Amino acid sequence: MKELSVVVLGDGRWARALTVLLTNNQNRQRGHIKRVMQYTPPRAAGPAAPPPRAPDRGEPDNAGVLTADSFSGLGGLNAPLSIKRPQLKADSEDATMMAMTMDSLAGLTGAPPAKLAPAAVHAESEDETLMGLPSAALAGLATSPPDRPPQAAARAGSEDATMMGMTAASLSSAMGALGPEATTTIELKELGSADLLLLTVPAAGVRALLRKIKSALRPHQIIIHCVDGICPGDPRTEQPSMLISDVIRQETQLTRIGALAGPVLPEDLEEWNPAAVICGSPSETVVAAARQVLGCPTLRIYGTSDLVGVEVARAMSSVIALASGVCDVMEFGAATRATLVSRSAAESARLGMALGAHERTFLGLAGFGGFMLASERRGSSDFELGRLLGASIPLAEAQKRIGRHCDSVDMVRDAHGLAESHGLRTPILTTIHNLLFSKQEVPKLVKGLLEDPTWLE
Repeated sequence: MKELSVVVLGDGRWARALTVLLTNNQNRQRGHIKRVMQYTPPRAAGPAAPPPRAPDRGEPDNAGVLTADSFSGLGGLNAPLSIKRPQLKADSEDATMMAMTMDSLAGLTGAPPAKLAPAAVHAESEDETLMGLPSAALAGLATSPPDRPPQAAARAGSEDATMMGMTAASLSSAMGALGPEATTTIELKELGSADLLLLTVPAAGVRALLRKIKSALRPHQIIIHCVDGICPGDPRTEQPSMLISDVIRQETQLTRIGALAGPVLPEDLEEWNPAAVICGSPSETVVAAARQVLGCPTLRIYGTSDLVGVEVARAMSSVIALASGVCDVMEFGAATRATLVSRSAAESARLGMALGAHERTFLGLAGFGGFMLASERRGSSDFELGRLLGASIPLAEAQKRIGRHCDSVDMVRDAHGLAESHGLRTPILTTIHNLLFSKQEVPKLVKGLLEDPTWLE
């Protein structure tokens, strides 16, 4: 296959991880990737920023906020950390690296402290990532990446941390300065130059994005999505919930469509942990394209013609994560988790088959593999939402405490509606639906699930 130009659609965690992976593959595997691009959808105007959080455990108001002076002081072996009034602020609780501008980054890295070696800069907590990778080290990573880049050079400690603590825009700018093959941020009109599009936006935003970009697309382009859910329905317009592939067909002229799923997280791509995913598509060309641009020594790409099965399995993973959070806070053991995963795989398979999927897909990477990983995703928004709900916190309050969008809420609602419309028996999904949208108490719901009258597997 010829060299492919690839554009990543989105600016979230998956978009950043895929962009880093693609850029590394472009440098290491000549002849596979012609160009790596990123398109960031314009953000709608949102509500005013929330007031600053109250300090925890007696910390001062400006704890954790470093000025350029105090940052340079970290280089000294015994230099104290001087906290001053914040100059470099974090743009949100989920962002890291304090949203530094390129000018301020250049100012810090222009004369790096002697002790600030790249290998010594780690992300040591779940809420923070690397804070100060010198430009020379970044250039070294991008131009001569090793077989498996050292974890200290590109490490993200949690789902909410960003790659090297940089925003997508600043990362793209930094990479753009390294040469013509680095990632570039493109405008809408340039989308037509891509051979392959990787769609990474939240499910609720897919339709709006496709409507915005469809005029710039060409019919023969390939699109592969990494969306954790199905497109939610809209009762106001009587628009039903739909698989992402169906929305793509409905809103654009694209016909070569694929989906990725499997037991892999964005941090696995960033830290080069050995992993595998499966690309589902009825077109062998789509699977081959995914393997060409994403495959590397630490990421194996399998293929299947079952696009629907891969989509449903990936979407149901968020539901498993939420249910696992409930089990965790109630201190259920490994046997409960194993039962949850295996029976949820059976329910997901029934739902998938009703939509045209193959049962075997739910026994492989996309299904059982993804569900196993979802059941252990402590710290993810869906898992933590489950923990709060399991502790009898109302849904509205739980979502407020999480402070991030949880795909599982929409997915439970839509999956339950689809199951009911097809007359499917899904006791676990129904229990989670009741947990979210009824006022039944958690112990009563668990008791009802355990007393389900059906005994045949």
